[in-house]
Amino acid sequence: MGAIPVRPAEVQVIVVPHEDRSITYTMTALSTAPVDPAFEEAVEEIFSGVQITD
Repeated sequence: MGAIPVRPAEVQVIVVPHEDRSITYTMTALSTAPVDPAFEEAVEEIFSGVQITD
């Protein structure tokens, strides 16, 4: 199959206190293009719009 090329990724980790514990949410966005301004803009919009509620 061949080697998987290096690809840029952005990760957002959200830690939410819950009772006597914490819950961790992780979101990852991965692109096949080394630089794609449209992708970066879309990821920023998605990540900034995330809301976690009970």
